Amino acid sequence: MTSIKDRLRQNIAYMKEMLGSNPPFFFNEKGEFAMRASLSDVKSSTLRGYYMDYRRSVTHYHLWPPLTAPDENGVARADYTRWAGPEVGVQYFPMTIAQYALGSYELFLDTGNWTYKQTFLAQADWLMKNVRITIRDTAVWEMHYNFLSYLNLSIPWISAMAQGQIASALLRAYQLTGDMRYFSTAQKALETFRYSTLDGGVAWTDDEGFTFYEEFPTQPPCHVLNGHIWAMFGLYDYYRVTSSQDVLGLFNAGVSTLKRYLPSYDTGYWSRYDLLRKPGYAPIRYQHFHVELLKVLYEITHEEMFNEYAQRWSSCLKPIGKAYFALHLVGQRVREFLGNRLRLGEKT
Repeated sequence: MTSIKDRLRQNIAYMKEMLGSNPPFFFNEKGEFAMRASLSDVKSSTLRGYYMDYRRSVTHYHLWPPLTAPDENGVARADYTRWAGPEVGVQYFPMTIAQYALGSYELFLDTGNWTYKQTFLAQADWLMKNVRITIRDTAVWEMHYNFLSYLNLSIPWISAMAQGQIASALLRAYQLTGDMRYFSTAQKALETFRYSTLDGGVAWTDDEGFTFYEEFPTQPPCHVLNGHIWAMFGLYDYYRVTSSQDVLGLFNAGVSTLKRYLPSYDTGYWSRYDLLRKPGYAPIRYQHFHVELLKVLYEITHEEMFNEYAQRWSSCLKPIGKAYFALHLVGQRVREFLGNRLRLGEKT
């Protein structure tokens, strides 16, 4: 049985996770969120920097506990020993590799340094070597482990966020090198958006016809907000490169889903990370991400709703907003603690 001291320690750790400007990977020396939206070019057919600044994935990876030193070929790795135990340990996580690629590409554009170009292509080539082409001729990157124990994931699983970010990285590799293999694989990666999570894809459609792109293919679905949006950026990149109206339709389906469901992510004083867990509050870094991602979507679509929610959730990040949220967090944990104590009393 967990002691009161252990429960107190767990709750303190939870509050730090939810409210602290940690890990410093996400925040600069002044405590400001460092991974900001990039709004300089979201329209041209030439893909340059990504929609979110991932340069810190390359320059500050040592400040984010799941990340560990790249291998001898410069390919990014993640260490999930702390979260999932030594049986999972150090892994080549496709999503991490895609983000490392996008950060390296941005640094290459910034500096012209050949080393960053080589690092970018090392990630792209790893993704090409480790893809699985399915019977439907889709390209998938499978995860054969579960590093988040609270998620009900059937192994192996694929992620819409990973599929989208990998496509974004490979499309930039295609434009940089002219190698059609990158383009073809990115195209096949995005074909997974046409299929249900129950049928080898990454989509989940509700009874009203609104489609989510699932970062985690759980049953029941969890509808992670940031994962859905990042997945959509892969579709939008493909549209920018090809002008494909068909793929633009998949992107617009994701936009329609957000317009329908964004109110469900709003608690009135904070945003929710997903729609499965109750209350499912977003940690502070994800509150920042939600704001930045919605800024990008507003820049792309000019849907005023996205701007309104970006402004609303940004205002929650002011000191008074964070204090109000902290009170709700404390109340939540007290209610959970008392509820557990009452249930234990009933059993005895």
